[in-house]
Amino acid sequence: MKHNLSVISTLIFISIIIFQTSCDKNSGCGECFTPPESIAFRLIDKTDSTDLFYSGIYNPDSTFIYYFKNNEKEQIQFDIYIDSIDQIGFISSRDISWKSAGGQKHFYLELNHVELDTILLDIVTRTENCCTDHPVMEFSINGTELGLNSDDWFYYYLK
Repeated sequence: MKHNLSVISTLIFISIIIFQTSCDKNSGCGECFTPPESIAFRLIDKTDSTDLFYSGIYNPDSTFIYYFKNNEKEQIQFDIYIDSIDQIGFISSRDISWKSAGGQKHFYLELNHVELDTILLDIVTRTENCCTDHPVMEFSINGTELGLNSDDWFYYYLK
């Protein structure tokens, strides 16, 4: 009986050590980290499906994304790509993803000096089994939920 108790105690001790080291940030958890993915979205005319950047309706040089921090405008870094082969244009930003994961959820998309759209981007930080990822919980523009198209990995906003 004493021998069995000793073996069980040893097994429990080893199990605790293995569990603690498998979840210790210095011994593997840091390697299991998926950063927030870049958000890429297209603006499409809802009446005729025209790509609003590729067609030139919106000019990349007049487009801004920002949020307010302490009542001051803070710019979001982004790129607008115009693909003449596929005849599309899209906005892509990793910066907006990181800001959202950090707690900022409301952003503004200024397409010209007249049109201003409101973006709600809710990216959360989730940790399970020593691994951290950043899923998109909600992405909407002007209250319209945008779904991710799994064929091309863009979000689409019909404007």
